[in-house]
Amino acid sequence: MHDIISALDLKGDFEKENELVSFFKNQIMGDISYTHSSMIGPSDHRIPKTGKLNVVNSDSLTKLYYAISFFYDQGRPLTLVEMATSRFRFYEDVDLFIPDSEKLNIGLLEKRWID
Repeated sequence: MHDIISALDLKGDFEKENELVSFFKNQIMGDISYTHSSMIGPSDHRIPKTGKLNVVNSDSLTKLYYAISFFYDQGRPLTLVEMATSRFRFYEDVDLFIPDSEKLNIGLLEKRWID
């Protein structure tokens, strides 16, 4: 798994984005079977026209996590939701509503949530 991350880390942002978009569209595109769906569907040019991804192995999941972090750091987050599947029938979605007065402390809030 670390080889996947190391290989991506050696690339520039443009090459990284091209590889991740190609990965979405050519390797993990979902259709009838899918594990993740874009909240904006095919309007997100990075996601396949189906608006769906089918992540079925740990290497693909590692690369998806990398992509989520990469695009978030660029200020262009992916808007993905997990879908219930026959293998994973239950998942938990947590939404945090943060008052404007606390948004300056987002780093502290993230640390409290993760720790």
